[in-house]
Amino acid sequence: MAWLFVVVVLLGLAVLSVVPLLGLMIVHAEALLDTMARTRRRMRNARERVLPEPVGPPIEKIATDLRRICGARQEVKLGSLGYTILTTQYDKQLVLACRALGIEHRLTAAYGFDLDMERARIETAVVDAGLVLHASDVEQGIDG
Repeated sequence: MAWLFVVVVLLGLAVLSVVPLLGLMIVHAEALLDTMARTRRRMRNARERVLPEPVGPPIEKIATDLRRICGARQEVKLGSLGYTILTTQYDKQLVLACRALGIEHRLTAAYGFDLDMERARIETAVVDAGLVLHASDVEQGIDG
């Protein structure tokens, strides 16, 4: 008989602990249902969202090309035809890097000294964004 008393007491305690929870659920049912509906909507929208296709080459390829062209520019005599061609290609790659990183530029509109200054500004902005422009910087990053 004592065990029956213990069972009844335990059931009573269980009911007493569940009743407040049921009361809270009833009181906050509307907020709970709204939260569940919002979560369901967000999950459905996340599944349906189409990510934009990247425009242009991957940033890794742009960085590799910039390092390659930058190294070649340093080996060619300043003012030569080769230097001019390499600088034009370098500027095109900088424009692609700016587009990929979301950096505003005026490389296509500037010329002469203004172009040189814009190139220097863009190189700094691209490096600040995390792109490594010089092969020597890559080697120092690995070893040092």
